[in-house]
Amino acid sequence: EKMATGGPKKRKLNDPGAADQDGSQAAEAVPPRLVDVQDIQLLIDERISRVEESMKRQVDALVEANAALKTQVVEHKLETEDLRRRCAVNARAIQVLKKDVKWTYSAP
Repeated sequence: EKMATGGPKKRKLNDPGAADQDGSQAAEAVPPRLVDVQDIQLLIDERISRVEESMKRQVDALVEANAALKTQVVEHKLETEDLRRRCAVNARAIQVLKKDVKWTYSAP
């Protein structure tokens, strides 16, 4: 009968995990699957997605670093303004002291 070829015994022999009559594993060659355009596009899309995620993490880190630098710039500007104001006060004090020729500094 031709029906036997599609029967359970045939399926068992074609099962790659099934053992042969002598107990050894059946070594059936699985034909290689052809790669099509959809497979390639999927790989490209996955790679693009990974690169985009990596770039987003890098951009986020740079944004955070930039914010920290902006804060430092503001702090330095405030400190610079304070130092300039103090220098101006000291310069005026020196001018006053220069007018008094008899001025001398004595340490406590």
